[in-house]
Amino acid sequence: MCGIAGWFGAPPDPETLAKMTAAVAHRGPDDVGTASFGEFSLGHRRLAVIDPSPRGRQPLAYGALRVVFNGELYNYPTLRDGLSGHDGLPPLVTGTDTEVLLAVAARHGVGGLLDRADGMFAFALVDTTTGHAWLARDRAGEKPLYYAILGRRLLFGSELTALLAHPALPRDLDPAALRRFLLHDAVPAPRSVLKHVRKLEPGTVLEWHDGQISIRRWAQPLPTGPTYSSADAPAALWRAVGDAVESRLVSDVPLGFSLSGGLDSTAVVVAAAERRPAGSLDTFTVGFDDPSFDETAHAQAVATHLGTRHHAITLDESRALELVPTLGDLLDEPHADASILPTLLLSRFTRDHVTVALSGDGGDELLLGYPTFAAHAVALAAEKVPGPLRRGLLAPLVNLLPASEKNWSVDYQLRRFLDGMEYGRFERHVVWIGGTAPRDHRHLFEPAVYAAAETAPIFDDVDSALRGTEGLPDLDRLGHLYARLYLADGVLQKVDRASMRYGLESRAPLLAKGVLEVAARIAASDKLSGNPLKPITKVVLRRALRGKVPDAILDRPKKGFGVPMTRWLKGPLKPIMKDVFDAVAIRTQAIFKAEVIEKLMAEHDAGFRDHRKTLWPLLVFQLWARRHGYS
Repeated sequence: MCGIAGWFGAPPDPETLAKMTAAVAHRGPDDVGTASFGEFSLGHRRLAVIDPSPRGRQPLAYGALRVVFNGELYNYPTLRDGLSGHDGLPPLVTGTDTEVLLAVAARHGVGGLLDRADGMFAFALVDTTTGHAWLARDRAGEKPLYYAILGRRLLFGSELTALLAHPALPRDLDPAALRRFLLHDAVPAPRSVLKHVRKLEPGTVLEWHDGQISIRRWAQPLPTGPTYSSADAPAALWRAVGDAVESRLVSDVPLGFSLSGGLDSTAVVVAAAERRPAGSLDTFTVGFDDPSFDETAHAQAVATHLGTRHHAITLDESRALELVPTLGDLLDEPHADASILPTLLLSRFTRDHVTVALSGDGGDELLLGYPTFAAHAVALAAEKVPGPLRRGLLAPLVNLLPASEKNWSVDYQLRRFLDGMEYGRFERHVVWIGGTAPRDHRHLFEPAVYAAAETAPIFDDVDSALRGTEGLPDLDRLGHLYARLYLADGVLQKVDRASMRYGLESRAPLLAKGVLEVAARIAASDKLSGNPLKPITKVVLRRALRGKVPDAILDRPKKGFGVPMTRWLKGPLKPIMKDVFDAVAIRTQAIFKAEVIEKLMAEHDAGFRDHRKTLWPLLVFQLWARRHGYS
């Protein structure tokens, strides 16, 4: 796990390359390397995990190839074995997965490398003989990669701040991206918050040659194959999970596990305990002082049952107050998933003990674990109620309910459900799990900014994510939609920024190539069953785990990784809000309407409405804007 930066198509500039590389220094605290090869300049910050000796310093060379690599190639031992005695390739001189990556590319080409890769990665690879260069990103989108095309020159970096360190980069905000940030709580790839910067999409590769670029998708969105029977699916899934965990236990530095007490992280720890003595495993969890959000007791129950060495920490109001003002420094791009706060705390706490942590990320998307999947059937039935009746009768009745501060309260769920009913059957899911519904954007933005943002349909990211899934059942399409937008652009980027801020490598076994392929071949009915109002989610995983952990752990409903933001915005974060939302500063910035923000704050503080899904993203954006000179 590392940070990369550099450019293709421009002369060497050691000072600028050093600045770009320094901007991602937190991602790689162990080593730094920069080098230029004609019109290619590559910078690297290293978090040494596999072969931490100086031999693994990057940029790494192999024949005519040069690379800077962020991530892990988990099947590198198998790939290395397949290289022995072939084609007169140069011998491997390090124990790193990075050198194996180069050797496979030298033998099979970049396309052949990507087809064979099982890992999380973003890399920049140069062929100094042909003058071709590539940027590539892993199939699930675990590792980020930004780029900007400035004439013939292409800049790249693991985080937006690396590109901002280059003096030639235009810094204009993208109004269309700002709307999508409010809708999704993050800016989905390929857009970024800046008009001239793009993000490489998951599972795609960019090729550069003599100033010309082409981008293609190398990973298909939905692996195909015969569907597993209900009887065979649990065993097939568990084999894939076990293999993925086994490959992700390889590390030359201390390793542990993020354990929330939910099914996914529990499955990862159980699979590890089947392969290593449980007493040698370190598990980590974060809790809250608000019992409606706290899951530490469930995590402790799993740890006690398995016999792991368990560590817990609590995110209370004082720690939230400590973290929130620093978000402008911690985030290279605005990101409004409020669970980044406990993720930051957990990452810092975990890094005090280990350098690598395995997590359960991805299970909810692959196995239909969110309650919104069950709500899909309810919404299809509710469509039969005329819209005017929903808006004129049901919505006012729901709005009479007091705004609760509890996690997933009834009033919150009903309001979000009705908000989503104003949109199409796929688009409503973005409204349910995201931030501010599109209908409210016009009131928030200054007219000129809103007009500039309407250059493309607001749900074009949904259309793009669903492309190639036509003809499949709704639930299969929704699983892919969540994986592409909510997981790749939301959850995984949150985890990446939080973990890498403290030099912690986070690994997600449930996003292994083998697990993705098996999950895609499991019928939706084996993932989600029961009454839509009382669904049983991730059925196949519950069946796979039955007998491995107590039934009480398997049968409890999903809680979600939420934070008591409604209460915090009324209490400990209120002074920060008042400072950041200063009316004079907001009007001077000329992006959002100060009077609308003031109204939202007043209604939220009075308990009349719960506006956390709008106020928190606005607060995050303003903290980011202050740090980067946009306020």
